[in-house]
Amino acid sequence: MHSAGRRSLALLAVLAAASPSAAMAAPSPPPPSPALSPVLSPVLSPHPPSLPATVRMRQKLSGKHVLITGPTSGLGLSLLSALLPLSPLSVTLVSSSAGKLEELRSSLARSHPGLPVIARPCDLADPGAVAELRREVEAGPKIDLLLLNAGLSSRSSFLDTAPAVDDRLMQVNFLSQASLLRAVVASSMLPQRAGLAVWISSVQGYLPLPLRSSYVASKHAVQGYTASVRAELADHNVSLATCSPGYVRTGLSLNAARGDGERHGVMDETTEGAPEPGRVAHEILDRAAGGEVDFTVVGGRSAAAARWLSFCVPRVFREIMRRRAVKMMEAGKKDE
Repeated sequence: MHSAGRRSLALLAVLAAASPSAAMAAPSPPPPSPALSPVLSPVLSPHPPSLPATVRMRQKLSGKHVLITGPTSGLGLSLLSALLPLSPLSVTLVSSSAGKLEELRSSLARSHPGLPVIARPCDLADPGAVAELRREVEAGPKIDLLLLNAGLSSRSSFLDTAPAVDDRLMQVNFLSQASLLRAVVASSMLPQRAGLAVWISSVQGYLPLPLRSSYVASKHAVQGYTASVRAELADHNVSLATCSPGYVRTGLSLNAARGDGERHGVMDETTEGAPEPGRVAHEILDRAAGGEVDFTVVGGRSAAAARWLSFCVPRVFREIMRRRAVKMMEAGKKDE
């Protein structure tokens, strides 16, 4: 192998062998986040915005009607928390958990009594429920900011994955939110000739990993779909941003689907050691407000290096991924 190939192999070997939690985490722990107002309910307090809003966040995102999918925990709750100081005009919250959604709505009613909140329970895995949600959104108030955050991961080899799991992940992660995006753009953003949609994808949308085939497929769909739609919206003053996070400390691995469809129920090491979602949410909103349309947060350098190798030295990348798959399956691991 020529010298450039040997250097590429060595670099990717380091990336693959290193602890992913160290590779994808922030270089150093962030300073403690400022506490929220005491009037905020405990529902919001675990995920305060880690930094004050930037100038461009205030200029671009203040006073908007915001719709968020998956707002009751993790990154979605942190996105909501980061938006609240910007005095949103109103918020629409979409979640598959009616109980958690009502708890969040009640919390917001206590902490922000003047804030109009529309809570819409919807099982995103059910096409019929999604169709009803779309009709409600089209008939409801105009939406200025759409945050497509809801998602479900997977943990199984493709041979052990039931077809129903593939269907479910594609429906939750891609089809349901593509339908919602279409409804919001058509009914709100195009008539106003203004709007911003941010779809939360994943670095696995362009860097496939073993034992994640269903999840990877759904995120690849998001990447390709948004790139195509973005070009169609370019002349209509409507922005569509795709954000691809690395590991974030959320319940994604806990709630991941196993091959039989059951809940994984295990916190991966990579997730356990990852950055908290508050700071990640702040960066997502700031960069989207600044006009970025396709960007990575958390572990951007290591992801960029691996992405470069996958394009420039694909044979080496495939070999490293093969070794990684063998090691994971032999050890019975379901995380990186």
